[in-house]
Amino acid sequence: LKACNRNNDAESAEHFLSEAVDRGIKLRASDYNSLIDTYARRADIDTALSIFEQMRDVGIQPDKYTYTILIQGFALRRDPDAAAHTLRAMVAAGHTPDRITYAALLNCYVESGVYGAAIRLFGWMQRRRDARIRPSIEVCNMILKAYVLSALPVQKVMRFVSSVRRAGLQPNAQTYALMLQSACDAGLMHIAEDVFSEAENVLPNPREGGVGQGANLFHFTIMIHGYLRLGDQTEAKEYFDEMQRRKLRPSAITWSVMVHSYARSDNDVNYNLASTLVSQLVSNEDSKAFKPSSMAELQTQVGVDDSYKAGDVDAPLARKGPSFAVLHTVLMAAQARRGEPEMVERTMERLASSTTGLTVLQMTPLLDAYRRVDDVESALLLFEQIYKVALEKAPARDEAPEAEVTGERGG
Repeated sequence: LKACNRNNDAESAEHFLSEAVDRGIKLRASDYNSLIDTYARRADIDTALSIFEQMRDVGIQPDKYTYTILIQGFALRRDPDAAAHTLRAMVAAGHTPDRITYAALLNCYVESGVYGAAIRLFGWMQRRRDARIRPSIEVCNMILKAYVLSALPVQKVMRFVSSVRRAGLQPNAQTYALMLQSACDAGLMHIAEDVFSEAENVLPNPREGGVGQGANLFHFTIMIHGYLRLGDQTEAKEYFDEMQRRKLRPSAITWSVMVHSYARSDNDVNYNLASTLVSQLVSNEDSKAFKPSSMAELQTQVGVDDSYKAGDVDAPLARKGPSFAVLHTVLMAAQARRGEPEMVERTMERLASSTTGLTVLQMTPLLDAYRRVDDVESALLLFEQIYKVALEKAPARDEAPEAEVTGERGG
């Protein structure tokens, strides 16, 4: 079950779980948690909740990890109401939420854009006497992320980091990445340069250990993106070249940043470069030249304490990384802006041939392309398909665990 979980193979995991039940093997909550986590990471909450009910039907009571996994699943689906409802159900069932549970809810608020609720929960955690509840640097980074996503001024972002330092917490790699993102989003590259230099000097070397050259792949990618958005390809290339000298392999995020910049260019040479780059990357997808990695996995965001390593239980993890679908979608958006529906159709066909189903986000560029060339008939036909997909993915509002909720609003 653990191996299936690591490989995101829910079907095999469900098969082995059923086989264990048929053989009369006594299962534990952790066994069901593994399967629930696999579905939750796919944002397939319907199936995750079905496993949750099966678990109780066979007399195995969900534990705090079960509820935390579900909260993480609701975060992936950006459903803060259901996540909060799940935490109340957890308390009503007699379980005490810990920092990781509260952080999962806080992360859901941030991912859902409910920044006020996230800040209130963070303040509540800060006021707790129990050190096991008070925010870690990883939890502070979640609030910092909310600041960056809501485009608060760089000065406020830096003041928050200063307050984190005063609280005795040391910024980590993600903290510096978020500070860089804030400065680059504001076009203040001189501030970004200062932050990057500090990260270089104080963070551990990601390849060799020790201090020095501590900037990692994501720090370089953010700087590249910042300069490309300002049209400064010379500075962007210097960062890219230095990244390669350090043998930091570009991720899907790095490539998508570059494709996005070139694809948006009015210069046909740059646009063709973007198209060629996507084609080459896709043709090499099965090689080891490209290994996409995730910048923000919840386990590293929150910080896993020893209690989540005990009892043969894997800490809940929301693994989701960028893929080649990102590159296709960026390219399709550029083709749509150029009023080239035929090119968008061709790119979308290539994407559809390598995925199990197109998402609303991936189909929207073609709708935009039809709109730009006044092809109303094609737009309406496509809209019907998009609407159908949206309905299939839309969350039902009563899906959070309810059987154990007694109306108490714990936590």
